[in-house]
Amino acid sequence: MYSRKKSFFIIVYSLWLIAHAIGAGLLVHKTEYFDIIYAKESEKSAALLAEYADSYAKEIAGRLDKQILVRMPVYILAGAESLNGYFTFFPYPRIVVFDTVPEDGTLGNLTDSMLKVFYHELTHAISLIYFLPVLPLSFNEGAAVSYESLDGQQGRLHDPLFYHHLMQGKIDGCTPSWQEAAGQRDVYPGAFWGYLYGAGFADYLQRIYGMESYAQYWQSSFFIFPQSKTKHIFGKPLKSLWSEFIQNIQTPAVIRLPVPFQQTGKAGFKFTAANRQGFACFDFTQKEVRFYTSTGASRKLFTANQSLSHLSFSPDGQLLLVTDIIQSLEGEKHRSVIFDMAAKRFLPTEYYSLRTAAFCGNNHICGVQTDGQYSRLVIADMHNADTQEEVFSAGPGMPYTAIYDPVYAGENTIAFIAANGMNRDILFINQNTKKIQKLVFPEPLPAIRCLQTNTTDEGTLLTFSWAEKGMLYRAATYNPKTNALKVLQEDISGGVFYPVVLAQDTLPASKTGNKTPHKRDSAESTADTAPVSVSPAAIPAGENKQPAAMLVYTGVHAKYNTLYTVSEELFAEKQAMLTDYMPDAAEVPSISPKTELLAPKKYRYLSWMWRVFPLLYVALPDDIKNINQTGLAFDMYGIDPTTLLSFKTASIFYFKPFFYHTHANLAVNTKPVGFSVQLYDLNNHFRYRTVGGALDASFPIPSKNGYQHIALNAGISAEAFSFFSKDYAMQKTLYGYKLGNAVLSEQISFRYAYLKPSVALNTPFFAKSITGVDVRTGVKHGYHFESHIHAGILQALVGFHAPLLPLTVQCSGYAGYNAYYTPELGTYTFFNHPAFMGLSTYLPPMTEHLQDGAAVRQSGGNINTGFAFDTELTLLSYEIQTGSSWLPIFYNRFTLSFGYKNMLNFLGDNSAALMPHFYQSVYGRTAITISGAAKLGIEYAHPIKKNALGKLKLLFTADF
Repeated sequence: MYSRKKSFFIIVYSLWLIAHAIGAGLLVHKTEYFDIIYAKESEKSAALLAEYADSYAKEIAGRLDKQILVRMPVYILAGAESLNGYFTFFPYPRIVVFDTVPEDGTLGNLTDSMLKVFYHELTHAISLIYFLPVLPLSFNEGAAVSYESLDGQQGRLHDPLFYHHLMQGKIDGCTPSWQEAAGQRDVYPGAFWGYLYGAGFADYLQRIYGMESYAQYWQSSFFIFPQSKTKHIFGKPLKSLWSEFIQNIQTPAVIRLPVPFQQTGKAGFKFTAANRQGFACFDFTQKEVRFYTSTGASRKLFTANQSLSHLSFSPDGQLLLVTDIIQSLEGEKHRSVIFDMAAKRFLPTEYYSLRTAAFCGNNHICGVQTDGQYSRLVIADMHNADTQEEVFSAGPGMPYTAIYDPVYAGENTIAFIAANGMNRDILFINQNTKKIQKLVFPEPLPAIRCLQTNTTDEGTLLTFSWAEKGMLYRAATYNPKTNALKVLQEDISGGVFYPVVLAQDTLPASKTGNKTPHKRDSAESTADTAPVSVSPAAIPAGENKQPAAMLVYTGVHAKYNTLYTVSEELFAEKQAMLTDYMPDAAEVPSISPKTELLAPKKYRYLSWMWRVFPLLYVALPDDIKNINQTGLAFDMYGIDPTTLLSFKTASIFYFKPFFYHTHANLAVNTKPVGFSVQLYDLNNHFRYRTVGGALDASFPIPSKNGYQHIALNAGISAEAFSFFSKDYAMQKTLYGYKLGNAVLSEQISFRYAYLKPSVALNTPFFAKSITGVDVRTGVKHGYHFESHIHAGILQALVGFHAPLLPLTVQCSGYAGYNAYYTPELGTYTFFNHPAFMGLSTYLPPMTEHLQDGAAVRQSGGNINTGFAFDTELTLLSYEIQTGSSWLPIFYNRFTLSFGYKNMLNFLGDNSAALMPHFYQSVYGRTAITISGAAKLGIEYAHPIKKNALGKLKLLFTADF
């Protein structure tokens, strides 16, 4: 016993040393309300929060008429390459902000991005601390997005792109009901609807009914559910107020019909890039990049990662530069790689930590590097990725705070967007002289996005998108050689995004646009709105007798994207000019960090670990028929704000007979290898008791292919067992059964999976599917102390997800020495001894064969093998995608499946050859996917044998 305790404390101390070493560089600065935790490289970001965090807290609390009730940690995550942030109650109120600047998407409207992301999350932290906060995601995010926008300049409610989506939903007749926008959709457009319509609704209520009334949502009240609380505050039903908000969305008076590009249809088209032969485009539903000619002919170039974020052709059109995000040992990294159009393959050289990488000549590339809240435009030699030169920078306290979309703008010249939120300019920089010029428009073109380069007969032509608030996104072209500017000054349904020029020598004959009003989308909204009439104007988009140029672009609709064309004849021709830009003379609109305000101390993990989250609930038995096996469960969760350390204790109290079932887990989330320590005393279905502990290590091996999952896992466990008699229910406690059969088990396993998801946008049936293969193999060793027997297991599994049918097939098997698989219990057992080998198994458990009064089959020999087959066919998958009217949960889809599994288990016998035992079962499952992360359902499994009864059990899985 002393030896076990000593070993346990050695393990815990070792893990503490790992955590201490990893966190040695972290600092903490304490303000009135916050512990700001940061690494030295995030010092400037920490200084910004140190100066403004407390005043923001008081400001938000004042607007919501609330008190600041808790102190909370704020962790600034250094080294991130994608902006994010979150607030969570779990296990105590805390905020995490990623220390980087946004890419040009829904957060490209921020000038002071660190402060505004913090302001957004702090709004959650203050607004959600009240009795029973059960309002849905759209209400919570609506409050945070509207508050981030209250300064009148920054935030999503000042971004024309945000209003484009609101208007387009109304134009398409696809505005959702409040329930449809309430939560976490897991199909396009995902949770974005919750942010979009939630913010629009919050802004409407604040403007029409006042902030004082709106703030009552976030007060404790007898009325806790969305409908009753809304009626109590505003005196109107929620459905009625939501309808008022939708009707209040103003769309342009005249909207042109778009002209489809050939027969591409509704899909997930997004990023484009053009050369003299055609253009490349990424489809996020099919996860592939295709190349199109102007005639509509296309070919697949390659399968792309879901994280693809940019495409750029070389000036000669022979090479395509592709930027995406991959996992590395250090975390997420932007990666750029070159696809050779002629050879139809990727070149070996890769470039890392460059956003929106683009060719700036046939032998050089450029891109945006980030360092915390600062951005740098760099140029790199295509043949030597380590040779980089910085030519422009942006960040807090500088004239611009962000850099977007660098492109080739002629020989030795780069053009790029320099941004302060929505105030944006196009700058040109000479690669040799470093002279910077600014493009000046005759009239302002605000909120510029999607800057692209095109090679035409007239030389380089730049194309981009722009919009004012209240417009759908439009397009413009600019010729750097002649200063000719052409501006689309009318609204086209779907807007104009990522416009590029089609090659003129292969343009098809012009087409006449559709003269009929725009029709409602096939998936009609339940909100009380109708589609907006789209004017059949005199010259529909794309109609042109002899077009000087034809642009192809992505139109962004409510539930899909598609490719359209527009003629330059719809563009008004103007004259722009280039003026010299002097950074030293430019105005500085952003807030500069003051690092002298910091008073850092060394961060201590245990300062927050003790603040646990308790959870009390009823634990139901696996088999609903055994209702007498119900227990009272009590869980506790703890975590440090950096998420490096976390623990969970799960306990179940069984009262008759008494037993205290407990499982404790301590995790150290280091990279690249994570560790966990477990201690447990378990009641296994009232058949036996397991007491022991385990140490596990997990090494997810990064892959450049986003659909590949590779992992190496290892573990060791020490366990002892006691077995209950059939009359256990007559006992006062289960502790009277003697522990014994101590076992030491070790395991190492390897997993490789290629799983490619696909999405169908135009149907509620089988909208999401997965195609691929999953391969696992592992070796287990066990030592039984009492008999001094060694045992070994080699196991493997191969799973297939069919490409056309919603069918999953798994084949698994094992070979055991001195051990065998027990399907009735789902574990490996030592032969001739009532003891189990710990850790995981690959073969399917078949607990439905564990019938009352039936004995578990045992092996009498030291050589055992088995093979299993498990196939499941999904009979129905139907998209619900609507929220609960009461609880903050969102129903994604309903699935119904049927399966068959069998196992041939060859158990050894000392006096005969291996004896086969055959198990087979059928099962049915029905489940509802909830909030994109959990599944709740039931399963009925029936063993195929005489006089057998099936088992019904509840299913619940969660991946939050």
